[in-house]
Order: sequence, then structure tokens, then C-alpha cells
Amino acid sequence: RERIVLGPKENATTALAAAAYTLFNPGFEIAPGAAGFGWEKYDGGEVFAQEGTVIQSGTYSLKVTRTDTALGAKQIVMVGCAFNGKTITATCYVRTPDASSTNFIIELREEGVLKASAEQASPAADTWYQLSCNYAATSTTARKLEIRAFKSAQAGAKTLYLDTATLTFATA
Repeated sequence: RERIVLGPKENATTALAAAAYTLFNPGFEIAPGAAGFGWEKYDGGEVFAQEGTVIQSGTYSLKVTRTDTALGAKQIVMVGCAFNGKTITATCYVRTPDASSTNFIIELREEGVLKASAEQASPAADTWYQLSCNYAATSTTARKLEIRAFKSAQAGAKTLYLDTATLTFATA
């Protein structure tokens, strides 16, 4: 009889495989609604569109529009206990077409609890900003890890572009 094991062992002490816990569609090259898109609306009322002219890298970015509240995108990744003792880092490029007094924010949440965040205050129009945050994981059980990239609330219609997101794990 053969024994087949999928994914990392629950008590694994070896380094994580490079592709073990990756984001779906990190470059936003797959269109919203298509199989493999992988991203969810940050607050539920956003409109997602694939953008081919405002890009940080690759062929497309994600254009997010909404009126009168925060807007953005999020993704949940299930990770095993092998990330215990690792520094988890999330990055994403963000941009808006207009100067704004609101902030760009990136967050890492574990089981819904905020673990790390970073922000860019008062971003300039038409400028890509790379946001990055990290924390040292201590969980010894499988967990839901969520990356969120968004723009804080402001009155009126607004647009946010997202591109080139990453999620990495390194020895602390």
C-alpha cells in the first residue's frame, strides 16, 4: 500500500515549499468573475473591473470603484502550522487617480484578528505606492490568513487600483 500525503505535515520542521501558501492571481491577470480570480470585495459593495492601461506590472491591474465608503479587495489563504515561527509578509501596490486625504491601507489578519498593518497617508494622484506589513506567526494549528488592501472611507465616488500582491514566509 502506498501512503500519499498532501500539503505540509502538521508537525513539519522543514522550510515551507515556495508555492505552499501563495495568493491566487497575485498580479490580477485573471479577470473578475473568471475561474481562478481569487479576490473578494473588501466591504461587499465595490465594483471590480480588469484594467489594461493603469498597471504597475504585467498586463492588467484590478480597478475597484465605489461611492461613499471604504473600498478594496481581500483574499483568505488557509495555512498549516508549518508557518509557526515564520515572519509573514504581505505586499501590494496601490494607486488612485485623484489626490486624496484618505489613506491606503494593507492588513494581515489571522482568524479575523488584525496582526499587522501599514498605510500611506494622503497619497498623490496617479502614483503607485507599495504597501508592506509583516508579523511573526506563533500559531501551532492550521489557520485562516487574510490579506486586505484598501482605501479608507471618503465622500463621493472613488477609484482604487491594485497590482502585484505578494504573501511570503521567512524564518523569523
